Amino acid sequence: MTIYKLRSDIDFMMIMYYSCIGSILALIPFVFYEGWQFPTDLQSLYPLIGLAILSQVLGQGGMSYILGHVNAILASLVILSQPVISATYAFLLFNERLTPFQMVAICIILVGLFLGKLDNSGLKLFLKKLVR
Repeated sequence: MTIYKLRSDIDFMMIMYYSCIGSILALIPFVFYEGWQFPTDLQSLYPLIGLAILSQVLGQGGMSYILGHVNAILASLVILSQPVISATYAFLLFNERLTPFQMVAICIILVGLFLGKLDNSGLKLFLKKLVR
């Protein structure tokens, strides 16, 4: 919600810049507590680059950009879909097993996203058909 409110007055690149600076400042105490660790070779550097590009630039930057073009309700629905997407990727790419509880939770989230996307009249029509 903070980014959504800021996005009406500030460019998303400035929001990302200041959020990165804030993250660095917040993580400095942990660096002193845990110690400095640098990648020793390119193989250990690739995951860090991937995390930086995929998570921070595409994920957070994309969300900051999108918040300037959609309403907060749609953006919150998109954010709620992230656990479903993550579980699906883990299943497809890494052969992770989904427990029955996780599958039920995914179905609940998807139904909630569907119902949240319906407008008020569409929701009433859907619920009437469901009750019959």
